Amino acid sequence: MISNKIAFANIPVLCVSIFVFLFGALALVVPSGYTYGPVLLLLFALVYLFVRPNPMLIAADKSFIAALLLYFLVGVVTNFIHHLPSRHYDNFSRFLFAIPVLLLLLRFPIKLIYLWSGIALGALGAGIVAVVDFYVYGELRAGGYNNPIQFGDIAMLFSCVLMAGFAWAKQHSRSMIIIFFVGFMSGIWASLLSGARGGWLVLPFAIGLFYLVNDLHKNTKKSAIFIFAVLCFCGFAYYFLSPSLLQSRINDVISDLQQYFHANNANTSLGARITLWQASVPLIAEHPLLGWGSVANYVNLSGDKAEIFQRFNHFHNDFLDALVKRGLLGGMALLMIYVVPGVLFYRQLKQCVSAKAPLVYASLLLIVATFVFGLTQSFFSHSSGVMVYVFLLVILWAQVRAPDASYNEGSRVTPN
Repeated sequence: MISNKIAFANIPVLCVSIFVFLFGALALVVPSGYTYGPVLLLLFALVYLFVRPNPMLIAADKSFIAALLLYFLVGVVTNFIHHLPSRHYDNFSRFLFAIPVLLLLLRFPIKLIYLWSGIALGALGAGIVAVVDFYVYGELRAGGYNNPIQFGDIAMLFSCVLMAGFAWAKQHSRSMIIIFFVGFMSGIWASLLSGARGGWLVLPFAIGLFYLVNDLHKNTKKSAIFIFAVLCFCGFAYYFLSPSLLQSRINDVISDLQQYFHANNANTSLGARITLWQASVPLIAEHPLLGWGSVANYVNLSGDKAEIFQRFNHFHNDFLDALVKRGLLGGMALLMIYVVPGVLFYRQLKQCVSAKAPLVYASLLLIVATFVFGLTQSFFSHSSGVMVYVFLLVILWAQVRAPDASYNEGSRVTPN
């Protein structure tokens, strides 16, 4: 009788664990794959909102939730003021939906193998999709079921998260080390084949963090091996990709800059970005508090018929996009969903057990990577960017917050 009760109590943990696994594993390999896990988690969470006892929240949890809620409310208020249609509320609603999911995950901490293996398989799947796109279908840039920039950025993000979690893989098993390595390589390969250059800027951060987290700097021999491995990987990628993509993408940067500054030609990838960034400054100055709502709203109100506003509905920079569309309120709300979780995760480095450190480092890399993506791409203008960031963020926070006694067991607990 007792064993039946224990088995029944573990069913919610198993379901939540599977949903978390699906989130990572399906994110880039099926259409809208990043939605399946979060939707299942949300439906499950809505049921358990009415089942007692609810998890007890500490001050850090409340600050975390407040940052998510603030971003949602600012989006709703500014959209309402600017009379925007309902589709403009979609991405903001994800931050609200993440809150009950966080409460669910605090209530049912999962076994880490579901989280890590899901991300590893997601990165591997992204690599396979990219190879098929590029080498089989002959696409100029791999994108899977997403646009190439979002696809490449998320694939790079998954690889970086795996690097942060490698210390966990070493403690788990040799097979998990292999899975992590294959997933890491696949995600990097997917990013390179996507041609998403902005995402490549994150890789040095991940490599540096990996070097420090695994204490390689304390051993001269290990440091030399690590540096040699990194150089070999860079040489391998350059040799095999330079004829088709890597060299051409690097040359494109030089060419775009030359055409923009010397030939006044803004009809290039980088030229369009610079034009958008320059155009955003007077728009922010005109409506500094609440912004314009949207590019279409600005065009309708101002009558500006500039070609750049006919081609793009965002500014290829998350902060500029927030400031133009939602003013200083939007800019501050965006800053909060980086700074508040970042500070809370950083504080956990001194408080959590060493076994949880890979989770904290992965969380910090998630925040840094998303911020870097947002410098050259409006990452949060796309549902894929919002879903991956906010739901991976709450999953990682819940796992960091899991009581140490249940950490390795994945059993049902109520956090203190």
